[in-house]
Amino acid sequence: MARTDRRVFGIIYIIMMLIVAGIGIVSTVRFGNFFRVTRAEENMIPADSGWTDRYGNAVDLAHLNEIEGVNAGQSFSIFVSIPDDLEEGTHLCFRSKNILVSAYVDEECIYHSETPEEALNSKAYGTNWHYILLPKDAAGRSLEIRFVPSYDSAKAAMDTIVYGAAEEYIMTVLQDKAVAIVTCILFLFAGIMLLILDIPVNAGQVKNHELAILGMFSIMIAVWCLVATYVVQIFTGDGRTDHILSCCLLMMIPYGTILYLYESFGDRLKVLARVLLITSTVEFVLNMILQFAGIADFQQTLFLTHILLVTTALIFLVIMIIHSVKAGKDSSLFFRILRGIGLGSIGITTTIDIVRFYVGNYSDNGRFVRLGLLIFILCYGGSSLERSIDTFRMGAKAEVISRLAYQDGLTELGNRTAFDECLEQVELERQREHIEIGIAMFDVNNLKAINDMIGHQMGDQLIKTAADILRNTYGKEGSCFRVGGDEFVAIITGTQVMERCEACRKQSEAMIAEANNSKELPFYVRIASGYNVYIPGQVEHQTLKEIYRMADARMYENKKRMKHEDPNAPIVKKGETMRLKKFSGETSRLFGRTVVLKADDNPAAKKEPRS
Repeated sequence: MARTDRRVFGIIYIIMMLIVAGIGIVSTVRFGNFFRVTRAEENMIPADSGWTDRYGNAVDLAHLNEIEGVNAGQSFSIFVSIPDDLEEGTHLCFRSKNILVSAYVDEECIYHSETPEEALNSKAYGTNWHYILLPKDAAGRSLEIRFVPSYDSAKAAMDTIVYGAAEEYIMTVLQDKAVAIVTCILFLFAGIMLLILDIPVNAGQVKNHELAILGMFSIMIAVWCLVATYVVQIFTGDGRTDHILSCCLLMMIPYGTILYLYESFGDRLKVLARVLLITSTVEFVLNMILQFAGIADFQQTLFLTHILLVTTALIFLVIMIIHSVKAGKDSSLFFRILRGIGLGSIGITTTIDIVRFYVGNYSDNGRFVRLGLLIFILCYGGSSLERSIDTFRMGAKAEVISRLAYQDGLTELGNRTAFDECLEQVELERQREHIEIGIAMFDVNNLKAINDMIGHQMGDQLIKTAADILRNTYGKEGSCFRVGGDEFVAIITGTQVMERCEACRKQSEAMIAEANNSKELPFYVRIASGYNVYIPGQVEHQTLKEIYRMADARMYENKKRMKHEDPNAPIVKKGETMRLKKFSGETSRLFGRTVVLKADDNPAAKKEPRS
């Protein structure tokens, strides 16, 4: 049951990832404006001071929503005097958050934000980068920025504001974000590697997909961290879509975390994991419905995600700490240290970034948690790999045990247990679908004689030769089993079973003749056979046991007929007989068995065991 639950929740997680990916792709294609950059070659000059409202009061660009008179959906103006020494072609470059921006020089509009449309019913403008080309004669004139906040409660801001060349400004931002971008790439690389490692680890019967879950979680974190750096907006020019994508990915973090715990600890967290996974799913679906119905967008329901995220993080930390303490003695010191580093890093960095989010306005909301998550994924990826390798070894042992339980060791056909279970399954299929069923019985002649004459090694070779013949004829149409020392059974189901059984019989006789004409075998292969077929509607109330007994009876009839038709048929081929004649009348040790051999063309009829 627990494995089924984990499979269901894993599928839900994949569906959530596909939904988020679809939102990102569709919204970016529909509302994005790629590479909206104008080239310029001027040096950058800070432009974050001297800003006032229309009454001359100084304003704080980092907290525009706190200015008196600023209200959601209403335009508000701030002013600054353009420096006298600016050259032609200069841009005003800055980043905005949760505001729609327009720029005017002496009441002449020179710039307007390109995201007025409410993409996907979202009121949020998100974070955008602006490069406002100033007029030729702008030096010394008044520059007015009119902004419209998205919300009353959400932070509205302008930062990283300079005069200069747009291209140079972009390169500066990318350089500042280089470490963050590299970290995201490492996340992505770690996730891909974990997904690849999960394939060979789960090649056996025992499955443990910790690595796959951690890999998907890592890839999702990589995308979220990249969006959280606001670098993507430089190239897409669509802060609204990036904001929606960031919120969606943030909603998935609790789900991925709990899914990893569920995969790692299974039934020990069955109730708790189910509750959290269902809660996370409901929160994801509810937010989607509210967003697309236009009732409340992701920004307005972000507090629900934060509550679930904090709750999940606390539970996650407690469980991991308890597990590390309990399992510490059973793990190597190296992996205990890894888990300790991972736990410490995720706890400290998550706390720092949560505090930063609520007390200030920063250009990178995931700066510290990104590093903590990377350390955690690397540390626990190693720990999960250790456990997965152990699981792989257990699975390999289980496969060997299963093979020994259901497979004949000499011929590699199914054994008696496998035949009995197959017969039960076929009986169920017969009752449900009314299929035709054929049962063929086989008995390998002269096994005991060959064992006594030329040793058990040749007797085993006879059994393997017979098994190969049956596998390549009846086995291609159905299933073959070795149910005794020299006894075999084949089951064929479906349609036209009578014709198929007859075709297999003729093919097997041809292969037997080919084996007897071969010089590689020192003995003759003779296999008695008989089959019976159940056809729905022909015989009322006929059971599989009756079909089996009839096939067995026909096989013994065939065996008697073979002995009656050729009672003196040689058992060992001529070359082998001549080799034995050289030892006529003497005691010879053959494969551990002492026998007295007498010269005759049919040694089987003349040999006697020595007392």
